[in-house]
Amino acid sequence: MKKICKTCKIEKLINLFNTNGNRYGKQEYRPSCKDCSNAKSRAYQKSRYISKGGRWNPEFLKEDGKGRCKKCNTVKSIDNFPKRYSDQKGYYRGTCKECIGPDERKRQRIIGQRNRDTYSDRYVKAQFVSDLGISSKIVPEEYIELTRKSLKMYRIVKSKINK
Repeated sequence: MKKICKTCKIEKLINLFNTNGNRYGKQEYRPSCKDCSNAKSRAYQKSRYISKGGRWNPEFLKEDGKGRCKKCNTVKSIDNFPKRYSDQKGYYRGTCKECIGPDERKRQRIIGQRNRDTYSDRYVKAQFVSDLGISSKIVPEEYIELTRKSLKMYRIVKSKINK
C-alpha cells in the first residue's frame, strides 16, 4: 500500500508513516511521513530550545554561534555565556556573564562553603579511597568520622593561613 505525504507531496510506502492508532478496527496513519514529521519536530525543538535560554550544546548553535540570555533576553555571542561546570559535554549556561554578575558568584561561593562544611559520607569515603587506594566498602564508620573532623580542621587552618 502507498500513501501521499501531505508535507512533501511524495507517494511513499505506508510503513514510512507513523500510525495514528486504530479506529473502528481500522489502522490509521498520520498525514505526514516519518521524515517530514521528524524534520518538523527537530525545527520546533530547536526554536523552543533557543527561545527558552536553556542548556545549549555548541554543536546545536554552530550555524550562527549566538544564544539568547534568559534574564536580559538579548541575543549575544556564545563567548558571552559561561560553560556549565557540571557538564562534560560542553553545554553553556542560559544566562550571560553580565547577568550572572558578582551577586551570583557570591551566592555560589556561600553554597559551596555550606556543602563543604557538611562533608557527606560519600565525599569522605572518596577522600579515603583517593588517599589510601582502598575500597570504600571496607572503611569503618569511626574512620569516616575521624576523616570528617580532620578535613574540617584542615579547611579551618587553610582559611586562617590565607587571610
